[in-house]
Amino acid sequence: MKKAFINHKIIKNYIIQNLWLIIFFTIIFLIMNIVVIFINTLNKGKQGLSFFNNQEYQKNNLQWTSVLGYGNYLSEIFSASVILFSIFNLILINKIIVKEIVKGHILLLIATSNSRIKIILSKIVFLIFTSLIMFSPSFAMTIIYSIIDLSDNKLYIGRLITYQLSFITFMIFLILIFTFICQILIEVNYLGLILNILLLAYILTMDYIVDEKVFQASFFKYISPTSLCPKVLKFNDVTLNLKPKKGEISFGTLIIDNLGFSIASIFINLFLSILFMWQIIYNFSKKDLNI
Repeated sequence: MKKAFINHKIIKNYIIQNLWLIIFFTIIFLIMNIVVIFINTLNKGKQGLSFFNNQEYQKNNLQWTSVLGYGNYLSEIFSASVILFSIFNLILINKIIVKEIVKGHILLLIATSNSRIKIILSKIVFLIFTSLIMFSPSFAMTIIYSIIDLSDNKLYIGRLITYQLSFITFMIFLILIFTFICQILIEVNYLGLILNILLLAYILTMDYIVDEKVFQASFFKYISPTSLCPKVLKFNDVTLNLKPKKGEISFGTLIIDNLGFSIASIFINLFLSILFMWQIIYNFSKKDLNI
């Protein structure tokens, strides 16, 4: 009989125990994405985009106006999405790892036939699985909306899917960093949580600096963790054709310089996630749990 790497009963019990929490955050994230679609629909064909004010273009090219708006709106809620996923997972990490070890409940699991590796791997799979649950309805709705509304622009839909996959793999990587920090600092009350909050603040600050070009120094993108989730959906207002020829329309172009890296970032995030997962498993298997 093949030996399982995870315990499905542990995962199932955690899902049942945290079901309302999972539903609540899934609905909140879904509402955020519905609002984005709603705002984009309202602005479709209107003069509402900050870098796009050509009335004739908006009148005759509603499809492209919709593309411009939707991509930018999705990119704009990136920080809010990271905060929401982080809060959700920090709550779960605290409940199923930190509290169980501190209160000694973890010893009850270890006393069963489950190995330490199987226990911690089941917890990690639960964290990743619940994040995928939270992400999936919004992802499906976004893709369906894009296929219907942006059907003439299949390349853009491809970039949209790339961005979404880059985002969720980045969040999985971030979840494992949060877990790793809480695990190694579990003996010190709340220090792991404080460091994770500071890490989140650093990530959001770097994202703002890079995205809004607060400083002109380009090296900031190399120290920003959010570079592992490139925003290929953004449109570049700098490349506007300010002097269009007669009969031509002025419009923005997608920032596609980082499209290749955006695809690569999915695999980079997965690779880094595997490294942190291995480290978490190794630490847990060696850790003295009689705290």
